[in-house]
Amino acid sequence: MKLLGSIISGVGILIAGTSGLCSLVLLGAGISQNGLSGFGNVMMAVALFGGIPFVIGIGIHFAGSELVRDAKLEAAKKAERKTQESANQEPTATPSKENQ
Repeated sequence: MKLLGSIISGVGILIAGTSGLCSLVLLGAGISQNGLSGFGNVMMAVALFGGIPFVIGIGIHFAGSELVRDAKLEAAKKAERKTQESANQEPTATPSKENQ
């Protein structure tokens, strides 16, 4: 699950990163053509076309990070249980040659 979570997290980062960069390009192009007078209209287009994929990418990243965190906690609990089991087991006496 740790590998899958890392892959999902990476995909989310890629989606958020590319849509964020695209949003910056759209914002810059809109401001350079219209000036600050059309900033509201440009910002609405950027929010609609770049903001929604950005939020989805961030959500995917956090979901993947949660999978990684859960896998680490599960591995730590498993190791703790294994340690407790080995500490609770009594050492078994091996018969010596004198007792046979």
